[in-house]
Amino acid sequence: MNGQKTIAQIAQETNELSTLVKVLKEAGLVETLSGNQQYTVFAPSNQAFEVIGKQLDEIVANKEELKKILLYHVVPGVIHSQDIKFVKLGDIHKVKTVGGQELQINKQDDKIYVNGALVTHADIPASNGVVHIIDEVVIPSTVLQQK
Repeated sequence: MNGQKTIAQIAQETNELSTLVKVLKEAGLVETLSGNQQYTVFAPSNQAFEVIGKQLDEIVANKEELKKILLYHVVPGVIHSQDIKFVKLGDIHKVKTVGGQELQINKQDDKIYVNGALVTHADIPASNGVVHIIDEVVIPSTVLQQK
């Protein structure tokens, strides 16, 4: 990879991802994103976490649920924005997350969406993968079913 810093280091040094860093620490996942294994991380911005507001406190209080939600944003391997090939506009590309669920990635008007969340900053290179900043926290259906 081109980046000299790990995904965790990039998140820690990016002001827009400070809430993500806080919840990654709560879930004990900073080490996972600091290793050598290659990942693609769809990183919710601080604003994305603000949207869910008080619900975030409830999620953080339940470490297992928090881990499921955070791992839903992590895909094994590296997916750059140019890797998302579409036969035609609106096609959906499905990828399996580290948590074992599927994320749907699609492209509309040259914008990339992950389960409806807009990628606001794509292709931030890391030594162990790539980071894409998104404007929403995406919640796996297994967590939604528990609510």
